[in-house]
Amino acid sequence: MLAKCSNASCTASFRFLHVGRLFQFEKRHLSADERTYGTGRVSEAEFFWLCEECAAKYTLVRSVANCVELAPVKERAPAVARTRAVAAGAGA
Repeated sequence: MLAKCSNASCTASFRFLHVGRLFQFEKRHLSADERTYGTGRVSEAEFFWLCEECAAKYTLVRSVANCVELAPVKERAPAVARTRAVAAGAGA
């Protein structure tokens, strides 16, 4: 159950879905068959939430070690600039 922001240094409480950003990752477990035969996986959804303030600065990513980690959001170019860059590249 979600109780607070996934940023460990933030104390914001989870109250509403429309405030902040909700993330869903697959939680992977080894099945009995996989431990024995190396086949198949059992997965289930795992949810994380960032408050509105943290979501503006950070995102959540799956690490190489299969952990969910906080990562800074990369600055994005305005939509118009991205569209022009794509159009310019398409004509080349």
